[in-house]
Amino acid sequence: MLFKLDGGLDHILVDEAQDTNPEQWRIVAALAEEFFSGRGAREGERTIFAVGDTKQSIYSFQRADPEEFRRMHVHFRDRVTAAREHPGAWTWRDVALDVSFRSTEAVLVAVDAVFSLPQAHDGVALDGAAVRHTAQRRGQAGRVELWPAVETDPPEPAEPWQAPVTQHRVRGKRLILAYHGIIPEGESPAGESALFIAQRDFAMQLDVLAAEADVVALERLDEPGDGRPRVAITIDDAYRGAVTAGVRELAARSLPATIFVAPGRLNNHVFWWDALLYARAEPDEELRNHALYKLGGADERVRAWAARAGIPARDNVPSYTQSATRAELSAALRFPGIKLGSHSWSHPNLASLGIVEIAAEVRRSREWLRREFGEKAIDWLAYPYGLESTQARVAVAEASYTGALCMGGGWHRAADVSPFARPRLNIAAGLSVAGLRARLHGAIIS
Repeated sequence: MLFKLDGGLDHILVDEAQDTNPEQWRIVAALAEEFFSGRGAREGERTIFAVGDTKQSIYSFQRADPEEFRRMHVHFRDRVTAAREHPGAWTWRDVALDVSFRSTEAVLVAVDAVFSLPQAHDGVALDGAAVRHTAQRRGQAGRVELWPAVETDPPEPAEPWQAPVTQHRVRGKRLILAYHGIIPEGESPAGESALFIAQRDFAMQLDVLAAEADVVALERLDEPGDGRPRVAITIDDAYRGAVTAGVRELAARSLPATIFVAPGRLNNHVFWWDALLYARAEPDEELRNHALYKLGGADERVRAWAARAGIPARDNVPSYTQSATRAELSAALRFPGIKLGSHSWSHPNLASLGIVEIAAEVRRSREWLRREFGEKAIDWLAYPYGLESTQARVAVAEASYTGALCMGGGWHRAADVSPFARPRLNIAAGLSVAGLRARLHGAIIS
């Protein structure tokens, strides 16, 4: 095959030789070998022309190697010099590529000055040859300016990686989680089933939050974060299981939380929904709607109606489904980060009340919390049942609360919602760790 190829070759031209890789050079050497043997397929003058400038090579591009470039230079020089059998006069010419047709003399002088320094020269010129350029554009204007080195700004702390969907959908937003009851280890489910989470599940969810979220106190939620999803944890109704077992899990991870308390329903109270909807797999929406909207969610009125309607109420419930005592609240507050907020005085549906009644409910509860727990009581309110109205917002604002929380929704910007209707994501029983993580990172927004 080489013999046949040799019969048609007069000249070999290698352009951009500085970027030729070793395998390509071996092909060139094989094709040119018959040039020097004197036994070619035909006679006549034959040439090899390789043009390349090592200073222009982007070494490693196409696996180019400066040493291979130098080695092939020596190889062909030696082959030409040693060729004795080939007819004609063979000559070897090294052509210096030191004339520049582009830059002016001022620029080239500056370049040569820079590359005369050993630290700049190394790796640019082969065999220690000097870097020199001659300007073809003699007498033309040129200018070189030396500017101070640009100082880099100190690096900013790297933010933890977040999936693109998170970056797009939840960046700059805030999330408030709403929990209710906690079923301590070893206890059986009771009360309204949707409201109670097993202690083990609560602990696993807290582990996810501790690892992947910037969990902060409610009153600090709108401050700048650390780049992770910024979240506040809230607990409604002050169930004993949440105030004891739940708070222990929070404290074990140093996570802050706000417990919303209805003082008029403390001390072993059984809420009407837990008595009437005890351990039902599916909530009775007709009963709930009647109690909330026809009877205003008032405990005494709902129980009286249920008795007349022959609906059984179960008040013999496990201790963890009852409300905590004042002493149990005090014990929970010994853990740093645990605060109390108002859940009204007696837990009615505030949206069903007039503004005077609403004002009495929200003022009385906060006054009691301040008197009993001092600075551990914060000026935030969670609307009972998560229900609010324009009148309720006005009454809460006039009572000088900082903010108030409803139910429904999830990720939000504080500037996009009323401070007296901040949405919360309700964490219901049955939500998996994967489901919480999906909501935390914005794959599911509400």
